[in-house]
Amino acid sequence: MAILRIAHRGKELQPENRIREENILGGDLEDKIATDPDLLGEPLLLIGRQVVLQDKNDRLDFLALDTKGNSVVIEIKRSLTQEALDITSLRYASYLSKWKLEDFENQTRKFLKKVGDPNFDFVAFFKSFCQGVGVKTIPKINQNQRVIVTGSIINDNLSRFAMWLRDRHIDVTVVELQMFKDEDTILIKPDFIVPANREEAFATEEVSETEASPSGEKGKDAQWKSWHLDKRCGPKTKGMCLKIDRIMDNNFDLDGPHWEQKSYISYQINHSEWLCIYTTPSILRLDFFVKAGTFLADDIARTLKIMKYDSEDATSDESGAESSVFIKPRDENTDRIQLRIKEDFDVESDGFLLFLEEAYRAFSG
Repeated sequence: MAILRIAHRGKELQPENRIREENILGGDLEDKIATDPDLLGEPLLLIGRQVVLQDKNDRLDFLALDTKGNSVVIEIKRSLTQEALDITSLRYASYLSKWKLEDFENQTRKFLKKVGDPNFDFVAFFKSFCQGVGVKTIPKINQNQRVIVTGSIINDNLSRFAMWLRDRHIDVTVVELQMFKDEDTILIKPDFIVPANREEAFATEEVSETEASPSGEKGKDAQWKSWHLDKRCGPKTKGMCLKIDRIMDNNFDLDGPHWEQKSYISYQINHSEWLCIYTTPSILRLDFFVKAGTFLADDIARTLKIMKYDSEDATSDESGAESSVFIKPRDENTDRIQLRIKEDFDVESDGFLLFLEEAYRAFSG
């Protein structure tokens, strides 16, 4: 069997030596990516292989983090007849958008066989990866989600679909792994099909100084803050967000707000998310993470004068007339308290301030 190697950058590869046989790499390609993810043309930290996110019948080929902290779904196109980029890969990315730091840590522990290892530090593991590839400022994890599709032959239909998604701000990269015969070695050269070149794939959108927010924030922070307050929120929910942020700043020792997620604003304690505020025009959904068993939904409903629901689906309807609370276990140690607050909810009330203080104390017990 021929040896697979990555072609050195700058090496002359003759077109007549290009191998265009479909499926020639077979299972070797997946093994090669597992041992050398740089094959895809960028530094990637693999944290999962054949990962099941929801349905046990659905498995993503690889899960990774990139140098910007984004979660990356990697899908291998094994034949031209296979729909390599379909709703499945986009669904995987949507699942990952809900993941918290703890989810990535748990997945990495399983992948590295570190479950139960008290010495494993996921944040330090990711930091080491970033520093190893020259990233000086360590990014927050899962600010965005990406899809990378790769294979030895990429067809035009796939490329057109990926370009259409990118035009709609869905981060999809298509990398064709071109193969060249060199005596008894197959040299693999990553070629960016969508976008058209490597530089465009890693380009970051610049925000001008004039886009700074009134509070003096500039660049990306101002852009993401404006995204939530001016585009996702209505006038009343925007005001509620600003009041909550002022309360957090004045009363608690928190890392935040972090505006970089598309659907929510987060506040962290010791690098773990304590509160996520999901923004919409007419309601705010506040997800608090607390020690399991600390709160009862009936008590919260009575203190805040809101409804209690027994299922998460009941809280998802924006047209509902009442603010509400729902509690469900996240794992054996943590509960998720979900508050769905309408525009008439008083975020400066004594009851809400008392609840915030108790939830803050209950984060780690």
